[in-house]
Amino acid sequence: MELTTYAVLVALAAVSGVINGWVIWRWLRRKHKKRKLKRLRQQQEAELVAGRRFSGDASHVSADHIQTLHAVSVERTLRPEAWEDDISENTLDAAPFENSEPICVSPIADVLKRRGAMKLTAGIGSEALAGMIANDHLPIPSGSDREGYNSASDLDYWLGGLEDYLKVMEVARQYAVEPRSVLDFGCSSGRLVRHYVAQTEIPEIWGADINARHIRWLSEFLPDRVKPIANHCLPTLPIRDNSVDIVTAFSVFTHIDTFENCWLAELARILHDDGFAYLTVHNEDTWSLLRDQIDNPANRLVQSLLRIDPEIAEKLQQPLADRRSSYRFTQVGPYRAQVFHSNNYLRNVWGRFFKVEAILPEHHVRQTVVVLRKR
Repeated sequence: MELTTYAVLVALAAVSGVINGWVIWRWLRRKHKKRKLKRLRQQQEAELVAGRRFSGDASHVSADHIQTLHAVSVERTLRPEAWEDDISENTLDAAPFENSEPICVSPIADVLKRRGAMKLTAGIGSEALAGMIANDHLPIPSGSDREGYNSASDLDYWLGGLEDYLKVMEVARQYAVEPRSVLDFGCSSGRLVRHYVAQTEIPEIWGADINARHIRWLSEFLPDRVKPIANHCLPTLPIRDNSVDIVTAFSVFTHIDTFENCWLAELARILHDDGFAYLTVHNEDTWSLLRDQIDNPANRLVQSLLRIDPEIAEKLQQPLADRRSSYRFTQVGPYRAQVFHSNNYLRNVWGRFFKVEAILPEHHVRQTVVVLRKR
């Protein structure tokens, strides 16, 4: 009897162990499935936010949850809502323009007065300047559509563009270049392009910019010999090889902190063998000017650098690093940094793509102009 009872107890214990083991196994299996399902749902929700397709039922994802996930996604990745805003600006912009009257309606005395105040176009006489004013019947874009160039003064804006146009054409005369095709890379709303249109008969005038609103301005208000291109920050331009006589880029390579070599190669590709490039940079001369302007609240470049790097005042007391230096002010969009180039860097790196003909300090306000020719 005692043996039988013992056997029964052993049997019950064994059965209980099996049952407990089975229960534990089922519990672990359910927990594993829940974790797997949670990961799958998180993946599906992330894909839904990213706009990608996935197989499975998304009915469990509420609109509020999607908005929350989207906000978290943007905060974590710093990506803009529209994918194209990562490589360009204002691609879908359709807001109307508010332009000012053409410069030709301005009294010549006012223009001459501003020219004297700005110390511009010193080599151009009053009669020649009057002729240039009369030639320009194009509207002036509003201050908000000028990419920061003299947004408070129409006359200063026009004269500043004219000054750069005259300097470019002087280099063309030095090299005996009679342009049939020109490109202003980073053209904004035609600050330089308008002077090619008004003052020359150049048959092919390209204007390229990452801001599609600027390109739309060119399309709406400039004649059809102007070819506007809304490009992006990845190095490619839809222009023929060896076809452009003059390539200009004002305040463009001062902000390109990635793919710079690729852009240099792209500009070299389209530049005609007998042409030249006229590009501006921040170099040692700019660095020295900023050192003297560190306490000037009106200097936008100084203020930008101070926001990026609180120690910039101390760094400006030292020579500019003998390389390319980048100061990023954002991680979002195509326009992200203030970039500086040492003269040695320009000769050693840019010189691989072009012949560096001249480095001209303060030739575009505080920026240095680099004149380049095909190797």
